[in-house]
Amino acid sequence: MNQTWLIISHEAAIPKILDLFAQYDIHATWATVGMLMAESREEWEHYSPDVKPSFTNQLYSAYSWMKAQPRIFNEALFAPELVKLVLDTPNQELGSHSFSHYYTMAKGQRLEEWEADLVAANRIAWEKFQHIHYSLVFPRNQYSKKKPGNRQ
Repeated sequence: MNQTWLIISHEAAIPKILDLFAQYDIHATWATVGMLMAESREEWEHYSPDVKPSFTNQLYSAYSWMKAQPRIFNEALFAPELVKLVLDTPNQELGSHSFSHYYTMAKGQRLEEWEADLVAANRIAWEKFQHIHYSLVFPRNQYSKKKPGNRQ
């Protein structure tokens, strides 16, 4: 995918959507990964949890993915200005989508890793935007009543 197109599309589309939502009094929850709130890879690493996912398949890990990238495009991965725009638009809620798009049903993880990811998402939201998450949308809508350590 063309990186430039991706950057232009989200920078143009989200403000237009928010304008329409405000114009027509549409209430919405924006499920946002915490890493989107960072300005750069360095800031993302600063807010990342100390305890990382121990997924059996590390392809599910945003941290493994980031390590493998020789170069990243900040504009494609980080958008704190759009997060602020959502927060400043009436009737819009910023919900959590975890910090790292954490796959809660992936094998090999432990509950404390999921908890650390949620703490990181809440920490960046509070420290950068004084925002408290009230909603959580599970990545891939993955949810189970079993604890992560009990999944085989």
